[in-house]
Amino acid sequence: MALEIRYICGPLHDTITWGCAVCFLPELIKRYYGSTHVYSRVYQPCVRYMEYMKTKERKGGLIEHGLGDWGYDIAFGNHQANIETAVYYHCLRNVVIMAKELGFTEDAILYEAWAARIYDVYNSHLLVSDKTEYPYAFYTSLDNPGTHGRTMVNQAIAPQFGLMPVGGAYRTWTLRPPLLSELNFVEGEVGCPYGLIRACFDLRQTEEGTEVRVPTSTVCTLQLPSNRSLTAIHSSGSQEVKKMNGPEVILMPVVYNYVIWP
Repeated sequence: MALEIRYICGPLHDTITWGCAVCFLPELIKRYYGSTHVYSRVYQPCVRYMEYMKTKERKGGLIEHGLGDWGYDIAFGNHQANIETAVYYHCLRNVVIMAKELGFTEDAILYEAWAARIYDVYNSHLLVSDKTEYPYAFYTSLDNPGTHGRTMVNQAIAPQFGLMPVGGAYRTWTLRPPLLSELNFVEGEVGCPYGLIRACFDLRQTEEGTEVRVPTSTVCTLQLPSNRSLTAIHSSGSQEVKKMNGPEVILMPVVYNYVIWP
């Protein structure tokens, strides 16, 4: 959305969830097509856009105006701080990616520090971790001052945009594949306050491999047998297969297929 566009007014003025396209699209082009040719053309517009949005910060770094969860409602009291600030943070992270690719080392350092500041402010205002109201930490909104809402939107945004502190925000759990089991195939599931945890171990390592479902607002630690262990992990919604060494791999909320070589 172009800045100062005249027919967008009030809380929708300068909506970053539209304007973010200038920072989002270059990273998506690289992710899906492997091309960085647009970086040099859009980098300065991205920098100017971030400088402009900085003037819209509130409470030290939150963006509190915009669409919010517009599919449910729009403009007022609708997770603006959660959603718009997360998009702002992701824009900054993408500027870092472009700066590094273009060799702008000082810029990369600047925007990494800027993104880190937004990360801290986001969790300072929106993460409730003292466990006095509920026996777990959770994300709230600023929609109703003095109250701590716990909608699924609140819980989903932080992990989706990489804003959730590992081990500090929500329940964590550990997955230990039964590699030494006598059984060739083991599966099971268990409910938790945040959704369904499901694990399926195919020790025959067929084409389907093994699967684990990590619910929203939880973090799974996949324990491997040793430091020399290797795992190949594929997450749903991505074509990339990541190979990582043990003894532990942190899995954020999504469904994974993986193969382990002890």
